Amino acid sequence: LDPYLSVTFGAACKQTEVLENTTNPHFATTLCFPNLLLPVAAPELTPPLRLELRDKDAWGASELVGLLDLPLGLCRQAQHALNAVESELEGYLRHKLAQAATEAAAEAATEAARGAKAEAAVGLNPKLPTPGDASPAAAKGRAPGARTPTRPVVSTAAGLAKPRSAKPRS
Repeated sequence: LDPYLSVTFGAACKQTEVLENTTNPHFATTLCFPNLLLPVAAPELTPPLRLELRDKDAWGASELVGLLDLPLGLCRQAQHALNAVESELEGYLRHKLAQAATEAAAEAATEAARGAKAEAAVGLNPKLPTPGDASPAAAKGRAPGARTPTRPVVSTAAGLAKPRSAKPRS
């Protein structure tokens, strides 16, 4: 085969150069159709883009190998619909990412609170008693080493210590 493309859009027709002796053509060509007006309000009135793959013969007319009509008006409508879907998807993904970030921050705060409770439980926080601390200060919820309030002790005639009452006797 000696293939080439014939491209028709409306009344304008262009063609690529002939690629000689190949059955796997790659056309790296840009064809321009200047001064074409496309109906924006009625895309269904846009003429199709016609691609004809032809085989150039050394003698006589070229043969039609394949034909493709692309409805560009419908392609434009499809592109607008695709843009709308893409915009909706982008908004949804932004929303989901923000929601995931909020959930991650809440989880981190919960873990931090659990960590603080665990530190207090193993005695890393000196203001709270540890589970194995049997000191009177720990039993009353005071920090270890804090002074325990005591009542003054006085001697009696029998020689036994007896706590003094806070109120004077009448």
